[in-house]
Amino acid sequence: CNHVRMRYKQGIRDDKNVQGSSGSIILTPDRIEMLENIGFEWYKNKTFDERLEDLAQFKETEGHCEVPNDHPTLGTWFKGVKKNYKLLMNGKPQTSGTTLTLERIKRLEAVGVLWFTTKKTFEQRIEELVEFKRCYGHFRVPYKHPSLGVWCHNAKQSHKRLMIGKSQQCGMRMTPERIERLDAIGFFD
Repeated sequence: CNHVRMRYKQGIRDDKNVQGSSGSIILTPDRIEMLENIGFEWYKNKTFDERLEDLAQFKETEGHCEVPNDHPTLGTWFKGVKKNYKLLMNGKPQTSGTTLTLERIKRLEAVGVLWFTTKKTFEQRIEELVEFKRCYGHFRVPYKHPSLGVWCHNAKQSHKRLMIGKSQQCGMRMTPERIERLDAIGFFD
């Protein structure tokens, strides 16, 4: 991506080759348009205020600030912010991207950033599942869903292993009470 950005910044917007680490990339006007249509950022050096605004918009859309690492515009930045926060809290020098100050930390928290998420109880997950079904009409939670994806996958795998008589190896222990509770909301249907 950096090679493509570099060529774009240099103003080379014709059919010339851009040499990347995996071979030649031809940056044609059609390809430029395709990249722009999927939100490719030609100038990725946004200010802290611009990133904070993007994060606020993400929260408004998604209802949380748990930005996945693969998010196209915020993922890498937010991962660096959280890394720097941990370093700062451990008295170590910050290493990547946005340097955090007390003022910036307060502003991030005001938007809704939670630095350390705690494990949720089984009942809290049930409430989230019921809300998910109310919004989407089903329990087919995508694996990449920030709070329910991995949990649902583990619940189904654990249930499946239990039903065929194998030991439960994933993070969740399925008990008869939990199976009954999930059955009651239609999770395994």
